Parts: sequence; C-alpha cells; structure tokens
Amino acid sequence: MVLSNLRLRILSIVCILSPILFLTLYSDIFAFLIIFSMSCLIVYELIPNQNKNQKIIYGLIAGIISMLPFIINSYYDSVSKIQNNTFYIVSILITLLFFLLHIPRKTHLTSIFTNNLTSILFGSIVSIYIALILIINKNIFLLLLLITTISDSSSFVIGKMFGKNQLAKSISPGKTIEGAIGGIILTIIIGSFVSSMLVKTTILTTITYNLTLVLSAQIGDLLFSKIKRNRNIKDFGKLFPGHGGLIDRVDSSLVTFMFGYFIFFEWIKV
Repeated sequence: MVLSNLRLRILSIVCILSPILFLTLYSDIFAFLIIFSMSCLIVYELIPNQNKNQKIIYGLIAGIISMLPFIINSYYDSVSKIQNNTFYIVSILITLLFFLLHIPRKTHLTSIFTNNLTSILFGSIVSIYIALILIINKNIFLLLLLITTISDSSSFVIGKMFGKNQLAKSISPGKTIEGAIGGIILTIIIGSFVSSMLVKTTILTTITYNLTLVLSAQIGDLLFSKIKRNRNIKDFGKLFPGHGGLIDRVDSSLVTFMFGYFIFFEWIKV
C-alpha cells in the first residue's frame, strides 16, 4: 500500500516536473506559458462553490495579473522594478490575508467576493515569485523543487513505516510526528549537500536555510490541508485521477518558493 501510494506520488510529480524542467531550462517563453497556466489552474482550484465558467474566468484573470509585470516591460528589466520593498510588503500582506480568511472554519464571516479576490491575488503573487526565481537563477528553482519533493515523499514514507503519533489529527490524520521529523532530517541532509554545490556559504547558514525551507514546506502542506478540511473536500481538483489536483501536489511548494526567493536573493544574495 505504501509503495503503491509512493509510486502514484512520484508519477504525479514527474507529470508536473517533466514539462517544467524541459521547457523552462530551454526557453523563457515556454517557462512563462507554464507559469501562466499554473496560475490559472491554482486559482481555478482555489475558488470554491462556483460554476466552471466563473472559475475559468477567475483563473485567466490571475494568469494575466501574474504576467502583467513582465509584459509591460521586457521581463529582464521587470525583475529590477519588481524587486522593491513595496512589492514585498504588499505580496506578504496578500499571502497572510489569504490564509487568515481561508483557514478559519467559519468562512461565512467573509464575503464570497473577498474570498475570490484573495484567491486570485494569492495565485498571482505566487506565480510572480516563481517567475522571478526562474529568470534570476534556474538552479535555485530546481533546488527548491528538489527540497519540496524530498520533504513530501520522505515524510510520507517514513510516516507510513514508523509513524505512531499523529502530527495534526484534526487537520491531516495521515501525517505523523515521526514522518515530519524524519522528512525534516533527510531533507536537510540532502538539501544541504546539493545546495552547497550551488551556493557558497558557511555550513551553519546552509543548514539554517534548508531547515527554514523544509519547515515552510511542511507548514504549507498543513495550511492547505486545513483549508480542505474546512471545505469538507478530499482534494482541490481532479487533474491526477485518484490523487487530486495541482494544488494537492504542489501545496508545500507554493509557500516554499516565496521563502526561497527571500532566502536566496535577499538574504544570501546569490
């Protein structure tokens, strides 16, 4: 059972990563097309209880918003214009607002319009950060994918094999403390080894930022699991039959990419 689920996880990850790795490494245009599509799909899955046509429109709006900063100017010039404190503060506030509005069980306290708007803006913001990482340093993009993939897979396997104590029973009953700890340790070891070849810094700094990234991945996973629990749904979408939608596969990555951007380009300054 564990091996079967692991194979399904790996297959879904490969289906997501294969076109991303191939196209983004060889063409910036294809990279932006993928990011645009991902932004549309993320918002499509985030918008609850709407008909398909409305969700498609909201998704397209998010995709357009995420691409606007790079369309208005040439995308390389856009990087320097986006990298400013105003954008950082606004994007962090939008992200916090999204989770604050969508995490509580009593979602009726906010209007449908507010929930939809924050979903659109959050999907756009995440996509912009992913685009920035791809433009600035594709190796960092691949490193962040590696860290989130190892964290997700190792936590799952170790939890199934050795897990006895539930990590967050009311949010995600399948997650265990043993799995989380094992995933953190293994990800730090592998992540630190790989990142040390890409980023030259002290061992302590390398371990610190890898710990931060793996913790952000696991927190992101729990946050989106909480949203699903509040909505009484098993999965956000049906992109991968029997294994959920895009968000179900990349939920931890959405948070980690934002943390990764600030760690590598604002703290370490790769």
